[in-house]
Amino acid sequence: MAATNASTVFTYMYDPRSWTFGTTSLIVAVVAVVSIRVLTIGMERRKYNMPPGPRSYPLIKNMLEMKGVEMHETWWSLSQTNKWPVMSFGFIGKPTIIVSSPEATKEMLVTKGTIFNSRDKDTYASLGLTMSPDGKSEMGALFTPHGPSWKITRKIMVAGQNEFKKIMGDDYVVNVLLPQLYAEIDNEVAIDARTRVAKMMVMRILLVFVFGPGAEQYANMLVPLNDELFRVVDINNRIEFFLPPIAKPVSWVYYRLFQKGLVAKKHKAYEEILSQRGIRYNLKNEWSLSDMVQEYERNGEINHHQALQIYEECFFGGQDTTAGAVEGILKMIVENPKVLVKVQQEMDEVLGEGEQFRLTDVERLPYFQALIKEGLRLHRAIPVLNPHCAHEDSTLGGYDIPKNTLVTVNIWGLARDPEAFPDPYEVKPERFLGVDTNYSGTDGKYIVFGLGQRICPGQSVALFMVNMLIGSLCQRYNLALAKDWKHERDAGTFFKEVALHLNLMRRVDSHEIAG
Repeated sequence: MAATNASTVFTYMYDPRSWTFGTTSLIVAVVAVVSIRVLTIGMERRKYNMPPGPRSYPLIKNMLEMKGVEMHETWWSLSQTNKWPVMSFGFIGKPTIIVSSPEATKEMLVTKGTIFNSRDKDTYASLGLTMSPDGKSEMGALFTPHGPSWKITRKIMVAGQNEFKKIMGDDYVVNVLLPQLYAEIDNEVAIDARTRVAKMMVMRILLVFVFGPGAEQYANMLVPLNDELFRVVDINNRIEFFLPPIAKPVSWVYYRLFQKGLVAKKHKAYEEILSQRGIRYNLKNEWSLSDMVQEYERNGEINHHQALQIYEECFFGGQDTTAGAVEGILKMIVENPKVLVKVQQEMDEVLGEGEQFRLTDVERLPYFQALIKEGLRLHRAIPVLNPHCAHEDSTLGGYDIPKNTLVTVNIWGLARDPEAFPDPYEVKPERFLGVDTNYSGTDGKYIVFGLGQRICPGQSVALFMVNMLIGSLCQRYNLALAKDWKHERDAGTFFKEVALHLNLMRRVDSHEIAG
């Protein structure tokens, strides 16, 4: 009887007409696919001398390492504990390499910069920021693989910043934008420094840079749109990072439902702003980046979608990164009041009575320069470089790096390397006094804007904004943490503290700063 029942069950399971047969077949197929993939990965690792890394498990890879900590801190701890300057880490569909030493950073971004100068095409999170709506042309430079679009966009952005500094300088910021900010915050307490000071001022300056004087009036419209796109891209990144088995279809749906339409909405906003030039703003037809962009478009060197994406990258790439740096440096200052006192004393002695801080004063203020460098060492909005992609087989640190492998640099970790920066977790602007440390990152130790061919195309205007905002606020106010602010985390792909709340007390001096 038992044998008969077993035979019946066995026959039923493998009857093509039964539900059990279909389920069993599906399970067998899934197991087969997973097994083949595991064997394939093992064969690939034997074929290549890949960098070492933590133990990887099928499907989940190294996700167990991510429990309750931030990615960049996990990577730095693993690299230091195990002496892995170049490390393999599995958390998305493709192999990922984490670089955590100055030597390997220079090898990747300088010595072999022409090999590791591309981006990954295979993510929907970046698709809406790199491909035109009609699907016919690549756009931009930040996320676009190495090619014609990347080259022409960088060329325009760099040339535009040079023209901005030469033609506009800091006059409009000093005479219009800063007085506007002071009028908004002088009599307030517990100010949301992230939104009302950092984001809003950065957006206003960027609008003047891109569209011309008077365009700052559109900041209230663009800041929420920018924040929403960051949120959408952040969620899509998390889908692709943490759900590799189903990442592609889910990410594609999310891209189609949310991200694509939001980018189109922002592009439409830029067209509307341009249509109001000479009517609602920039009545004197003063220089702006849009003049240069439209000239390239008229000459046929870029199309209209690419022109709009240049504006988009100025705002998407410039707002949160620069505002995050400004907010981080302000936090560093209020938590280290002696630093603020030293900066104010230097400004009072060098600038004299009644003189508003100007960009040209920076070279006369060595301690202020050191403060900015220390702040940018400790407070980057993004703790790792946007992943690069090898477009051919290569090596790093003696290990094989197969074509299309994603490689990133843990710049958060490099900034806390005790060999490069003794007492790395302490705030010491003095470490940069009398030391020739620049922002180009050529030593592979002090990386702020990247290094090599993919160095941030907007670093000039970013430094302009950071210097002007921090310098002006330090000169005008005594800063303190608001009583309602607490050290709490706001989760995202990379965790951030909740928005900084400040009390800004107008300084009482023997002289009065204009405004």
